[in-house]
Amino acid sequence: TLVFTAAFVALAGTSWEFFEFTFDRLFVDNGLVPYYAQIGVSDTMADLLFNLIGAATVVSIYFRKTSS
Repeated sequence: TLVFTAAFVALAGTSWEFFEFTFDRLFVDNGLVPYYAQIGVSDTMADLLFNLIGAATVVSIYFRKTSS
């Protein structure tokens, strides 16, 4: 369960980062939107780190509730 949850969250987070990258290339670079969705690599890494921290929190809560 832990591995599946972590893998799913990593996949969802990575998909979101691809969306942000594509948004920036299609809309911001062509002048259609005045702001960038991605600030830089540090923003991407922080997003993915917080995704995994959130997944670990949910899994730990799940295990505490099911083991009682």
